[in-house]
Amino acid sequence: MDRKTMEELVAEQRSERKPMANISRTDETHFSINNHEYELVSDPEQTFDEHEFIDRFSTALSRYDYIVGDWGFGQLRLKGFLATSKNNSKSEQISALQDYLFEYCNYGAGYFVLYNKDAKSTKSTSRRNRKPANNQHKTKQTNETHRGGTTKSHANHQRSRTRRKKPYVRERVSSVGKPVTKRENKVDSSGQSSHRHFVIREKETQK
Repeated sequence: MDRKTMEELVAEQRSERKPMANISRTDETHFSINNHEYELVSDPEQTFDEHEFIDRFSTALSRYDYIVGDWGFGQLRLKGFLATSKNNSKSEQISALQDYLFEYCNYGAGYFVLYNKDAKSTKSTSRRNRKPANNQHKTKQTNETHRGGTTKSHANHQRSRTRRKKPYVRERVSSVGKPVTKRENKVDSSGQSSHRHFVIREKETQK
């Protein structure tokens, strides 16, 4: 397929493609694209073309802080970049623009940069909406931990009380005297009370 045929196919596809960008221009550098406010912050060679931009725009680019357009062989290419932040990958930050132009763009080709003013407000709103859910999750974990600790403490207390109620037996061992060759046992009873006291005496007999 020669170049002319390829260009004709590209032109045909572009004519059949439904535009995904609705642009309302405020002045030379300010636009409203799909209800997002944009500003043309860089266009060294004056290469921004509104009609070409509409043909190439994708709604996926709306989440980026910056949109960079560069030209190659008469075709416009668009790429999104994020604001410079430690939370973003360095290759996706706008600070890496010069590296991108040097590595991927044709030498001396024109380019432009659009700044999305609504991208940051959209991110911060989404982040604020997520915070209550995280706090609720933490509160739920704290309550479950407290209940679990209380239940465990109560169970330990019950087991301790059960152990104290159980009877125990203590064995006492008294010393035994030396054996006696012959014993004569005599039982004395004293007193007339209902309680009797018995004394067992050992008496050695004469051989």
